[in-house]
Amino acid sequence: PVFATIFVLEVMMNRDFFEYFTPIFISSITAAFIGRVIIGHTPFLVIEGVYGIKDYGEIGFYVLLGILMSIVSLAYICGLEKTKKFFREMTEMPKFAKPLFGATVVGIIGYFLPLIYDIEFNTIPRIVQGEFGMKMLMMLLVAKFIATFMTLGSGNIGGVFVPGLYIGATFGSIYGNLLERFFPEQIFGGDTYSIIGVGVMFASFAEAPIAASLMVVELTDNYAILFPALIACAVGSITTEIMHKYSIYTKPLKNNLIDIK
Repeated sequence: PVFATIFVLEVMMNRDFFEYFTPIFISSITAAFIGRVIIGHTPFLVIEGVYGIKDYGEIGFYVLLGILMSIVSLAYICGLEKTKKFFREMTEMPKFAKPLFGATVVGIIGYFLPLIYDIEFNTIPRIVQGEFGMKMLMMLLVAKFIATFMTLGSGNIGGVFVPGLYIGATFGSIYGNLLERFFPEQIFGGDTYSIIGVGVMFASFAEAPIAASLMVVELTDNYAILFPALIACAVGSITTEIMHKYSIYTKPLKNNLIDIK
C-alpha cells in the first residue's frame, strides 16, 4: 500500500499531488486489505534471498546500473511506441488480423522459450535468485522485449508493469554476473543487482524513483538495500527523463491530448 500510494503520486507529480494523497492512500489500504482477506497474505511476487551492499565503494556500480538501465528503459518506451505506430500504419491488414498476428508471434516464442511467461513459471524470482546463466538471461531479455512489443503493439491486452520488472531483473542479473566475473571482491553479490535492477527499471520507465526504491525494500523486506536502491533509481529516473520527456504512463495521456501538467 505504501508503494502504491507513492507510485501514483510520483507519476502525477506535476499536479498539486498532496491534494490527492488522502484518497489515494485510503484506496491503497482498502485494496490491500480486501486482497489479503480474499486471496491471502502472499503477494504475487515473492523475492527471497540475501541482499546487501559490501561498502560505500560499491555505490559507483549502482550509479552505472542506473545509467545503463535508463538506456534499456528508453528502448522499452520507444520500442513500444514504434511498434504501435507500425501496426497502426499497416492499413492493408484487417484490424482483427493484427492482434492475431501478434499473439501468434508471442505463442511461437513461448513455445520455444516458455520462461517468458513469468507468472506461470515464477520467472522473476528465479532470475533474481541466480538460477540462469548468461546465455539464457540474454535470450530471456531479447524474447521478453519482442513478446511485450508484439502483444501491446498489435492491440492485444496486457500491461507494461510486470514485463518491465521482468526486463529489469534480467538486465540487472546480467550486469551482476559481469561484476561477479570481473570484480568479485568489490561487490556483495550479483543477485543484489538483479533485485535492484527491478526497481531501477520501474523508476526509469515510470519516473518514480522513491516508489521504486520502496517497492524493492517491501518485496525483499530488507532495508539494507534501500540506500543503493535510492541511488540507482534516482540516477535511472533522471537520466531517462532527460532523454525522454514523458514516462510510459504519461505518454499515452499526452498522445490523447490529456493535460498532465
